Amino acid sequence: AMCFINAAIWMWRALQLLGDNCGGDGWLDDYIFEDIWSVPPDAKRLALQYSLKRAIFELVEYAGMMADSQLLPGPRLAVQRSAYLLLRRVAARFGVEDDAPQVLAQLKRMLAAARVNPLWAPPALLVTDAVFVDILSSRLHQAFMETLH
Repeated sequence: AMCFINAAIWMWRALQLLGDNCGGDGWLDDYIFEDIWSVPPDAKRLALQYSLKRAIFELVEYAGMMADSQLLPGPRLAVQRSAYLLLRRVAARFGVEDDAPQVLAQLKRMLAAARVNPLWAPPALLVTDAVFVDILSSRLHQAFMETLH
């Protein structure tokens, strides 16, 4: 899930470069569909900005769904928080009204992940379980040392 977020962050950086007209966009001609090669450069830039924004939103949605279904509460919150902050920045700069429901849905996902995150309350571990793990690990260590000698 975090790989999807990292890919979306790279796309966000590309979107920032295109939006600022600060150069480094020679790749613009390499990644444009053949159908719009004949349009002016400003139209190409606008089409790629829209495509990058949609790709960011899709990657964030996939990462959020993956985090909800497969990750434990701590990592889930990290993914959901990163996703929400990224969507908020993208929507603030390049967003339209149609993006608001997806940003709000991501906020709800983040808040739901925060509710079950054990960050403020460490998991309760029974003393008997801790003693068992200590005994087991010391026996494994002793067996390993005996095989070395």
